[in-house]
Amino acid sequence: MTGTPGNDTPLRKMHPLLVAQIELRRGSVSAATRLITQALHEFQRISDPLMTANCLFGFALAASARGSYSLAANLIGSAGALYDASGTQLIAALGHDHKALLATTRAALGAGRFETERQHGATLTTADAIHLALTQLPSA
Repeated sequence: MTGTPGNDTPLRKMHPLLVAQIELRRGSVSAATRLITQALHEFQRISDPLMTANCLFGFALAASARGSYSLAANLIGSAGALYDASGTQLIAALGHDHKALLATTRAALGAGRFETERQHGATLTTADAIHLALTQLPSA
């Protein structure tokens, strides 16, 4: 799928999320968070629940990379609830990252606390989950 300059195709909007993945792998959590925030604003503008959920998942990866495991678990729950509510699922390309994120976060918090935090995140509205990510995971 190709787009012309200025076109709002999902592929063009996914680009910041893909670059954010690279930045996270390089250890540049701040750069990744800025890119995820940029993508989130675009997906919110076009009301795209799947890509909004992918942004929440990206924020969860960034939170985990910063050692903010409770926040990561909350955002995992929020993203999961949004995927479920919209009848979608995490894009396949992020499957390995999802498994690693779950394992790391569960190991850091312990299974019981992880599940409590994840369930709490699942009860948040999308707006509350976004607010949580943007206020607790600054991009600077």
